[in-house]
Amino acid sequence: MGELTRNLLADTGEIVTTVAIVAACVLAALLLLYGFIKRFSRTSWAGVQIIVIFAATLALSKLPESWMSTDTARFAVTAGGILVCIAVVLIVGAIVRTFFRTRKKRAHWFFRAFDRLFGAINTVLNFGVFLLVLGGLVLNVIYWCAPSVADGQLSLVYTYSLGDAVVWEAAKPYLPDFILVAVLTMTVKGGYRLGLVKAVWVVCMMALTLVAFGGSILAAVKVPFLANFGAAITSSFAAKIPYELLCNVLGYGIVALCVFIVAMIVIVLLNLLIGLGVREMDSVGVIRVIDGSIFAIFMFAVMGAFICGLDFAVSAAADGTFGEQLAQIAAQYRLSDLFGSGSLCSVFYECNPIRALAG
Repeated sequence: MGELTRNLLADTGEIVTTVAIVAACVLAALLLLYGFIKRFSRTSWAGVQIIVIFAATLALSKLPESWMSTDTARFAVTAGGILVCIAVVLIVGAIVRTFFRTRKKRAHWFFRAFDRLFGAINTVLNFGVFLLVLGGLVLNVIYWCAPSVADGQLSLVYTYSLGDAVVWEAAKPYLPDFILVAVLTMTVKGGYRLGLVKAVWVVCMMALTLVAFGGSILAAVKVPFLANFGAAITSSFAAKIPYELLCNVLGYGIVALCVFIVAMIVIVLLNLLIGLGVREMDSVGVIRVIDGSIFAIFMFAVMGAFICGLDFAVSAAADGTFGEQLAQIAAQYRLSDLFGSGSLCSVFYECNPIRALAG
């Protein structure tokens, strides 16, 4: 019986592996086909840009020691260096893409062929970078926080080798920094694409929607003719439903809903009108660049502050600031090692400006 069970498990494992390989090949083929049709000049370059930016940040460790004399200086140089690397790569990419899209003369067939070939490769690379960031994050958390799992069920992943090199041991020092660079790069790209004016208007739209919701309820109760209308609907429900509270909710709720719908129609029309103005403004290249750049820098600062805040919370918990129990949990799950691994991540963790401000 035991032998039969082992054989069944072995067969099941082989089937799962085969299915996974086939699924991966089909997915890769679809990505290649999509990229070939879409072309390199029309696909996202996020994967290539993240790789180039990460490679550029490796030079930050080669900067003069005099620039890193204090923790604050080390953090400022590192964060500023990452932002500069992101900005340079994205600017160069924008210039090249503008050349592609504004070119009037059709390119030679040789370059068109390479455009499609690189498009296919680029699409697979984009997906590969996404998987690397997501999978790397999960594997990094498991490695530091759940060593029993890393040494047990996932031991094959962490001990997989190419030649004499263990892949995980080679990638472990760089993986956290790669994830950090990817997050910051996508934050800057998203901030630039949204722009300051659009972001402000989105916030205004959300605020107007909340005001319309609250105002419609208030109007249904306080405005005389609406309140009378609500009372009339309530009376019609009261003849059929013996619950006074439910009748009141239905009666005044219907009136509030009608008011809210009217308010939302006005807000949508206003949004379309303002949206036309924003699109006209975006059509002016200089204004669009300035608007997007300001918000991109702002979003980089917000994400940097969030990362610093998270690092400070983990550091304070590990130091016992929040109590002995949290310190034991932090030590048990090796949170300091998790957040402090990687040269760039260690700067955000060890040279955290929030820690300096908190004393």
